[in-house]
Amino acid sequence: MTALIGASLVTCAGGALGFAYAAHQKNELAVTEAFEELFDYLLLRLPSLLMLDELVGEFENPTLEKIGFLPILKDTKGGRTCNKRYFAAIELFSEDKGLYSVLQKAGRGLGGTEYDLQAASLRDARDCIKLLGDKRRAAFAAGEKCYRWLGVLMGAAVSILML
Repeated sequence: MTALIGASLVTCAGGALGFAYAAHQKNELAVTEAFEELFDYLLLRLPSLLMLDELVGEFENPTLEKIGFLPILKDTKGGRTCNKRYFAAIELFSEDKGLYSVLQKAGRGLGGTEYDLQAASLRDARDCIKLLGDKRRAAFAAGEKCYRWLGVLMGAAVSILML
């Protein structure tokens, strides 16, 4: 009886591991899509006469809000410029090398006085983030169910070996 309980616990743990990895991939995809939305918004609104602080202040995205990016970016009380707040906020993603490099590329021209440079930098970053998003969407679509079932089956295999 104890072996059966242990086997079921191991199976559940393997399943939980698979589900957790699938959730992690889903979260990475959601963050990438949120940045796609941010860059599209900035490119659309950039030609206006509003300052970058005002443009960023108007942008809303629940994913970027929840992970802490937007609160750092919108915090004008610290006296830092918008691009310095941006670079501080992207440090939240330093573990995700693909996303982090794209975000750094976008920040190089952000907040500059030359509109063409700023727009070109944002366009390049938007194109790169869309490419990254496409890759992550494909990987997520192909792997979500696989990771879940793989976790359950791995746990079942270990359970069988334990018995």
